[in-house]
Amino acid sequence: MTSTDARATAELQLRYLSEGFFPRLGLAFVTRWHRAFVQQPHGWAAVVVDADERIVSYALVATRQRDFVEGVIRSQGLSMAASATLALAGRPRLLLHFLRTRTLRYVRRIITTATRRITGAQAAVATTDTSSQVVEAVVHAVVTVESARGLGCAATLLDAAERSAREDGATVIALVTDDLPPQEAAVRCTSGPRRGAAGLYEHLGWKRTAERVRDGRRILEYRRRLGPLPDQAGADGGSPPSHIGPVVGSPTSRAEDDGPRGETATGRR
Repeated sequence: MTSTDARATAELQLRYLSEGFFPRLGLAFVTRWHRAFVQQPHGWAAVVVDADERIVSYALVATRQRDFVEGVIRSQGLSMAASATLALAGRPRLLLHFLRTRTLRYVRRIITTATRRITGAQAAVATTDTSSQVVEAVVHAVVTVESARGLGCAATLLDAAERSAREDGATVIALVTDDLPPQEAAVRCTSGPRRGAAGLYEHLGWKRTAERVRDGRRILEYRRRLGPLPDQAGADGGSPPSHIGPVVGSPTSRAEDDGPRGETATGRR
């Protein structure tokens, strides 16, 4: 995925993942948010395209969630805040919802980021044993259009994302999805509201770890432990190839960078 793909993936999010706070801020903000996964260290983004080079599936992952968020705040915080403010100015009900549910959390996050920047050197010196630390990766979005369902797109993207997260030092990967009645929990979407994907994640070995209510929706949290990368004789241990390979059917996957990546799901928004 490149920065130029961000608008197309944002449009898919607004079509299939319209619930939640970020999508309600509109296309311009969501496009900027998607672009961050391409441009920021510890961001990972990939798309699956069909024979006509149209995006039919994508995934956005923070391979080190805390570091990714702090990087976005440092380098894009002002521009994203301005975009969000502009969107909220025309949505008074959403503005009140933001002030009531998110202001304190975001202020704390900004303060924490600033504090870590000041004390980072001392903390790095003081921390000598990191073997038991939990480093969390987060899947922020996985979307597949109707025509590409059942071809393994989401599974292929998640597998590549897990590998990238391992290479970045993550020990666990997390995501959230809506809790829906069993008859609606098939891995599919309609042209309207999103249908739950819990069945897919459980089939792939993810474990349900929590339930909660957010923005009036019942949310399920899934987590998966990340073991060490499998041994690769003769391999140099680099990142996954930019073309992950064909998915069963016709689409192919690509994960490309056009921005810095640094050393290299639960969407906490």
